[in-house]
Amino acid sequence: MGGYNMAQTSNKDQNFPTWLENQLRRTGLSNRQLAKKLGVLPALIGKWRRGDVKTPKLENMVELAKIFNEDLNVLMELVKNSRQPIIDKHRGDTETDSIVVEVEDIIDRKDELKKLDEYRQRSRLILITGILGIGKSILAKTFYNLQSQEKILFKCNYKTSIKDIAEYVELSSEYDLIGDPIRFILQKLKRDRHLLVLDNLDLEHPEHGESYRQLLEQIAETGHQSCVIVTCRSLPRGYLSWEPSPEVMRLNGLTESEAYNFLVSLGISPESDRELLKALFNKYGGNPFGLRLAARDILDNFKGDLSAYLKHSTLFVGDLHDEIQNSIQHLSNLELELLYWLALQKEAICLGDILKEFPDRYKTSSRSTDINKAVKELDRRSLLQSHDSEFYLQTEVQTYVEIYFLNAVQSELEDFLLDADVYKLQWLRCLNLSDEQIKLRDRLFRRDPELMGQAYGNLEVISRQPEKIIGHAIANFNYLNLGLHTATRAEKTLVL
Repeated sequence: MGGYNMAQTSNKDQNFPTWLENQLRRTGLSNRQLAKKLGVLPALIGKWRRGDVKTPKLENMVELAKIFNEDLNVLMELVKNSRQPIIDKHRGDTETDSIVVEVEDIIDRKDELKKLDEYRQRSRLILITGILGIGKSILAKTFYNLQSQEKILFKCNYKTSIKDIAEYVELSSEYDLIGDPIRFILQKLKRDRHLLVLDNLDLEHPEHGESYRQLLEQIAETGHQSCVIVTCRSLPRGYLSWEPSPEVMRLNGLTESEAYNFLVSLGISPESDRELLKALFNKYGGNPFGLRLAARDILDNFKGDLSAYLKHSTLFVGDLHDEIQNSIQHLSNLELELLYWLALQKEAICLGDILKEFPDRYKTSSRSTDINKAVKELDRRSLLQSHDSEFYLQTEVQTYVEIYFLNAVQSELEDFLLDADVYKLQWLRCLNLSDEQIKLRDRLFRRDPELMGQAYGNLEVISRQPEKIIGHAIANFNYLNLGLHTATRAEKTLVL
């Protein structure tokens, strides 16, 4: 295969665990060092060495071949010798023709599977989108397992290029990729009828995002008999103008009954108090990733006590918050302002009401168009959810955006205290907080009881500015300071 050197060993009696053991000994690499190169956990390397993992993923095998200067075909043969079939590329409907789905990952998505099958029969490109942990990959893999046609599944990672995808699509020792990899992929889709699943394609990738978008556009618009399913956290820019346009499936969280069954499958007692289960469901908005984290925490750290968990736990950690934060950091000022404004409303609202009620600071004829574009961008990035033509923030997004906004307001007040520069009050000037539904001033007071009072002392500086500069700043200072005095009086009452 082009790009890979000849094998370091061709002993067909050798198996994959033995080969890996020898390579680690030869190079002096530790489990942790190899794991870092592959972008996997060190524990997985240990499982490979022990032979506990029967089906190494194809992208990992390709990287192993590069790292150890091994011929990929020989490495594949070693896996066969170990009775370890590769699970990412399959032909026909044999027994080894399925992707392994862990029991704890199985979620009842019958309606979505039925809809996917309808899409497959009429569309060249299907986009499954939604926030991290919502179940995109599991749905795609489950659907993949149900198909009997020739099929290929490739799980993308941060290093994946279009050339990598092209090489996976046609894995043979005679193949050497020359020229445009997108053209090659399209030729493959035209030549044979395939189901190609590209799992976890990062369309916001700083290096590869634009080439991914070009690939998907050509897949959608070029005539072929294959079907390509892509799971992605954001939709490709401009996809609505493609002809024919791709089918889009936006995954939402589980329903309450689905979440209950899912929690029971994870080990939560089916005899648990239904009100507590409902509170847990509401806390995580039906997000399977969040529910799985919660179930693990409940069982490992709270001895199965839902009540204790709900009293003391925090919401979401790690990758999910990182993803939301990354999305927020790439928003324009208008998009971010709209996101904060929707979070402050904390309720579903139709586009017409958004256009009517959203703060009119811009006074331009293109205002409605700009706001409409901002709504679509938030939707494209899976930050919004829609139902019956109304938009709202998903529970996990709402929770994080509240924290993000609270941090921003606190930072503005702290900066304002340093030099009384009104221009540092960005959100306190442009957003009206008096109708906020997220208990902002109470939370701000709990964080820093003295901050608002100190900032309020500089109110005169704000009042000297032109009305256009002041915006909502004075009203917001009065609102937040009222909360300060209310909280202070409440504390004094408790002391008495």
